[in-house]
Amino acid sequence: MARQLEKIKEELDKLTRRRDSLNERIKALQDEYTEAENTMVTNAFHEAGLTLEQFSELLQKMGNRLPNREDLEEVQDK
Repeated sequence: MARQLEKIKEELDKLTRRRDSLNERIKALQDEYTEAENTMVTNAFHEAGLTLEQFSELLQKMGNRLPNREDLEEVQDK
């Protein structure tokens, strides 16, 4: 019986280490994704030549959709 408990404990420890390793990798990938997403938004902001106020207005106007050319032009014209 003690051997059976030992084997279960070894497997549990092994899986716990694997879970911890996967959790670390998931966190790293989430951070990497967020950083890439932020970079993409920042680059779009600069490429469009918007001021911070114009960018804020564009975001408010968009709501839950992507901006179209007309939205961008309207904000840039102000």
